[in-house]
Amino acid sequence: MGFSASLRTPDWRNPTAVMALLAFIAVTVLWGSSQAYNAVIDEIRERTWDNQRLSSLSPAAMVTGKLFGSTAFQWYIGMLCLIPFGLLVNLDASPGLSHWTVPRIVVIAVFAALWMQACGFLAGLITLKSGASTGKSRVLPLTLLGLVLTGSLGGVISGHGESTVHWMGKTWPAPEFLLVSLALFTGWLWLGAWRLMGELLAVRLLPWGLPAFTLYLAEYLAGFVETTAWPGWAKHLSFIVWVAIPLAYFSALKERRDWIAVRRFLQTWRAEQPLQALQSTPEWLPVGLLALLAGLLVNGTENQAAFSWKIPDGFVALLALSPLTASLLLFRDIGLLYCFSLGSRPDRAASTALVYWFLLWILLPMLLGDWGWLASPAAAGAEITANDIVRPAIAAAHVVAVAILISTRLKPRW
Repeated sequence: MGFSASLRTPDWRNPTAVMALLAFIAVTVLWGSSQAYNAVIDEIRERTWDNQRLSSLSPAAMVTGKLFGSTAFQWYIGMLCLIPFGLLVNLDASPGLSHWTVPRIVVIAVFAALWMQACGFLAGLITLKSGASTGKSRVLPLTLLGLVLTGSLGGVISGHGESTVHWMGKTWPAPEFLLVSLALFTGWLWLGAWRLMGELLAVRLLPWGLPAFTLYLAEYLAGFVETTAWPGWAKHLSFIVWVAIPLAYFSALKERRDWIAVRRFLQTWRAEQPLQALQSTPEWLPVGLLALLAGLLVNGTENQAAFSWKIPDGFVALLALSPLTASLLLFRDIGLLYCFSLGSRPDRAASTALVYWFLLWILLPMLLGDWGWLASPAAAGAEITANDIVRPAIAAAHVVAVAILISTRLKPRW
């Protein structure tokens, strides 16, 4: 920045402002997210996490202190970068930026940093909860995510006069919509970090966080889709299914699936202790039930009669299935994951489940050809209609078979 400013050319101000903003991105967004990730991981490496857990700090105080304490230096440098940006940038001389203001860009940059740092901190907590190795750094995915985020924000900000967003059938100013979206998603990440920190500190919580985020994200994404192909509530229910399914898979892979957790869950429900049972329920389960309920509703609506088509041969079409079938297959796959977790090699449960998912979703349908949809109701081979009952019935049979396998694993230990 000092070099470009020392040139004293007629257009030295904007290049200096751009370099200041890039420095903010490099230090506060990218480096800050890696520091937030290591905020808890370093405690494990230095063997001081147990002392932290025994302290009287609440989950909210722990999250706030570690998140801002680990990134304080990055914020100090970042603020020193934003000051020359705000003083030197000339938006009227920049193509596509005349409809923006300096305060809006500064606030968006700050929330982008907050969002990325919250992502890093949440990723560190997820790593700690899942028991994954903390001996090596895992910040490369965060760096790539930060680059994608800043590139996307840069594309939106320099949209060459595109200053409106069409959402929920209305037109919204792009700067305000982008800022509110970043603020809300940052708040959701903070909420997730608070809940996960509470679990790590052995604070009993009800499993409402991930289902609530599922409903929010489904409505947020559905607002961008404007089409008459989804009449009534079909669009909203379908988006709930397709948002809930990947979130349930991710949550199940990161949850504790050992015998102790499963036994606590089963015993509390058998003892008819609803509060304790809900507190021991893994968060993927209410999300999966939410997907199943939405799938049942959207599969039963008359508007779904418009969804009849022929699937191209050789195409595994998850998105082209009825949501009911997809939600049933979710329970089959997660059931297999738990079945392997309760086996003799629980450390290999995730990798073994991924292999079986590959067999069921891709390999067996390819080998069986037109009859591959019997092995996986998601496979192509026969005409699929949204109100088809055969494929959901086969998917339900898969769920029952996996439930029987899990029961055989539980009997010797119960």
